[in-house]
Amino acid sequence: MSPRVRIWTSSLLVLVCAASLAAGQQDPLPAMKEFLAGVYRPDEPGAAVLVRKDGTTLMRAGYGMAHLELGVPIDPAMIFRLGSVTKQFTAMAVLMLAAEGKLKLEDEITKYLPDYPAGDRRVTIAHLLGHTSGIHSYTALPGFMAGIGKDYTPSELVALFAKEPFDFQPGAKFLYSNSGYFLLGLIIEKASGRSYEDFLRARIFEPLGMSHTGYGHMEPVLRGRVAGYDKNPEGALVNTAWMSMTQPYAAGALISSVDELVLWDDALYTDKLLDGALRDRMFTSFTLDSGESTGYACGWSVGELQGEKTQEHGGGINGFATYVLRVPSQHVYVAVLSNNTGASLAPGPVARNLAARAIGKPLVEKRAVSIDPAIVDAYAGDYELAPGFILTISRDKDRFFAQATGQPRFEIFPLSETEFFIKAFEAGITFVKEPDGGVAKLILHQRGDRPARRIR
Repeated sequence: MSPRVRIWTSSLLVLVCAASLAAGQQDPLPAMKEFLAGVYRPDEPGAAVLVRKDGTTLMRAGYGMAHLELGVPIDPAMIFRLGSVTKQFTAMAVLMLAAEGKLKLEDEITKYLPDYPAGDRRVTIAHLLGHTSGIHSYTALPGFMAGIGKDYTPSELVALFAKEPFDFQPGAKFLYSNSGYFLLGLIIEKASGRSYEDFLRARIFEPLGMSHTGYGHMEPVLRGRVAGYDKNPEGALVNTAWMSMTQPYAAGALISSVDELVLWDDALYTDKLLDGALRDRMFTSFTLDSGESTGYACGWSVGELQGEKTQEHGGGINGFATYVLRVPSQHVYVAVLSNNTGASLAPGPVARNLAARAIGKPLVEKRAVSIDPAIVDAYAGDYELAPGFILTISRDKDRFFAQATGQPRFEIFPLSETEFFIKAFEAGITFVKEPDGGVAKLILHQRGDRPARRIR
């Protein structure tokens, strides 16, 4: 689900609609094609990619293989797991129920889930939507990923995290929590009187003509569903592990295609699902009790790209990594759905690169510098971003890595002796030196600056 939270981050087909570009603007398609060809190899799992601007498709393409063993290339009409891109649909369902008066965002969750052990903490639906509840994310529980194939009832899965200590008081901090969106699915069911799956199908997917979008059950045979792939510790591609779709649920269980996600994007400019006021609420960042903006709205991160406001979100789930990005001021939409979690570049930076080209403001690529690998030895160790959520820094010969609790290891690249960036997604790390030269903390730059004290 979070951007790159695992569970809920020579075949080319391009169809381009002929349309006039803005006067004087160079056609971005050749640069987009060159960029993508450098990211997705034709003999590896790849991605379906779609870029639209002002209702015109600039690019609709499939790169790489949908099924390695059968040699089937990716077609952009194919179906992928969405991972945490699911969250924007869950948030929409909550807002639709709010519009009908069946719930309020300020309601405490115990109104709908009376058995949830919130204690004396006032946890609201808004806290769940904005990842400010303090409820510990179940995907960050030690050893959770080892049991990814196990079926759970909703009450059994909630029991895994419900008695965990709160990471902080509700409203005090932002910390991405799949538990919050799992609980939102249960609240949707309680408030609507129908299952989460049925509500989304009847109220969102069918009205928008999204006939191939829905809950990603593993058992049905779906024409056009691609296979997912991961890389093992040795770097070899492997079929992704079987997972029970009882686990991601409202935090990451949906499937769709780039073609159908465009229908969703179009609807977000209209009153078809929500009126203007509540649609605005969907894209309004939550604020902490301190008044600080979190940069996260209702299932969307709100940010900036080359001076333009963006609405975006990524997803990572077994075998798949995804990203969708909107630039509303220029009516730009980019969807990148990949079946390769080990690709050289994650869908987030891919989508932002394409969106920047679509608005005529290409990004300048960061370039790593050479440093003495021994410098990183002074940084190696564990840094606490939040209780139970640790960022581990390590070195393997002349390569440097960062790994957060419950997430894959990512290579980090030096911009200087103290500043590093991650190519796989948009994030950076600054190590803060003490007067004696030691390092007691780092700052993670991802949707704001998050300091982490060194604990080992």
